[in-house]
Amino acid sequence: MAQAVPLPSIPLATGGPITDDILEKVERASRSAQQNECLTDADAALILLTIPQIAAELLHRRRAMGVIADMADLENVTFLNSARDYG
Repeated sequence: MAQAVPLPSIPLATGGPITDDILEKVERASRSAQQNECLTDADAALILLTIPQIAAELLHRRRAMGVIADMADLENVTFLNSARDYG
């Protein structure tokens, strides 16, 4: 009996990089939705397409900051004065 050959698969589409401009649009659309204002189809699509990447980036950053906080012993740190302290 012939062995079944798996069909090639195409990866699911994902959004590209989320620029600051796009992030500002997502924020405005999301606030509009929260305040029961009109949410256009385009705004709803923007929110749905970008939330997974935004959440992943936020989780990654929180985990990284947690590692940094765990590694930093602030009782053993001496902060030096800088020019901006006297600005």
